[in-house]
Amino acid sequence: KLESDRLAAISISLSEVAHYIKNLLQGMKGGMYFIDLGLKRGDLDTTRKGWEVLQKGNRKIASLVENMLSYSREMPLNLDKQNINSIIYDILHQIDDSAVERKIALIPETTRDLPPVLIDADRIYDALLNLITNAIDAIAEDRTDGYVLVRTRLDETKSFVEIEIKDNGGGIPVDAQNKIFNLFFSTKGARGSGIGLSVTRKIIELHKGKIRFETTLGEGTSFFVQLPAKAE
Repeated sequence: KLESDRLAAISISLSEVAHYIKNLLQGMKGGMYFIDLGLKRGDLDTTRKGWEVLQKGNRKIASLVENMLSYSREMPLNLDKQNINSIIYDILHQIDDSAVERKIALIPETTRDLPPVLIDADRIYDALLNLITNAIDAIAEDRTDGYVLVRTRLDETKSFVEIEIKDNGGGIPVDAQNKIFNLFFSTKGARGSGIGLSVTRKIIELHKGKIRFETTLGEGTSFFVQLPAKAE
């Protein structure tokens, strides 16, 4: 019985991944159409539009593969004392263009002179990037007043550095709130793989940290990440 349940779970997982990749490939096929059309017409704008679609699909597939590998294998950490604010500003700089394109304001509110955190900088970068990207995705595409606020502070016990990532999207539906960290569960439908938040939680917990969220339908969601603070 246990073996049959395990095989059934694997089958469902593979089906979910295959469905997600199929949707990405369909989008990339559309990008190839625009490239071909643009080349035939000598239309640089149409060609560029198709190329951007291909690039976006490629990034999503690369992210999916990396997330699957991160979730399925042991994740050794290369720990070092880091300034969490520096990592956050690096992330915001990376995604600024996509936020501007969506007319979404990225608002950093970082506390100065925070103690360092002992982390694997690359892993925490990936975890926070996933949360901030999810926050952007949570905002309806036709809105022009969307924002993502990223705030850092020392918690009341002064034991943890806390990162809050807040959006003014639609909030998480009640029936999804106890599932969002489950592998292959996504509130994005065909646009999401359902792997990112599972990997994010794994990364945070490997650092002996905590992650939680607060959400209000129609108003938005805040994710809170706490990482142990280290004395200078």
